[in-house]
Amino acid sequence: MIKDNYYFSNSFNNVVIFGYDESFKEIEKINKKLKLKTIFITSKDQSKNFKKLGLNFYIFNEYDKKLLIFLDKKVNFKETLFICFGSRVIFKKEIIKKFPDCIINWHNARLPLDRGGAALTFSILR
Repeated sequence: MIKDNYYFSNSFNNVVIFGYDESFKEIEKINKKLKLKTIFITSKDQSKNFKKLGLNFYIFNEYDKKLLIFLDKKVNFKETLFICFGSRVIFKKEIIKKFPDCIINWHNARLPLDRGGAALTFSILR
């Protein structure tokens, strides 16, 4: 899915989205129209936001082997795009190795310089 630093897709049937963003309700609507199975995974502290959106989601406070076992049951990795929107949980190397070419990490600031949850605030303050 990534070749020469460009994203491309031959086809995928699933989208797994980590973290939280207010646009998730709209993303779910778009994915339904495209007939893409969408799974939302978040941390316990971000789950309150999901309840407000009325979305189904799964909670993992660590992205470890338990997450891999869960995903193996739910999706085919070769047919899945993984997207991270401001997840508060850090992906461990063993997780990244499982899907190195099909994960997109959206972060609202420069990485690794402005890592963390308040990156945009610190950028404004500078």
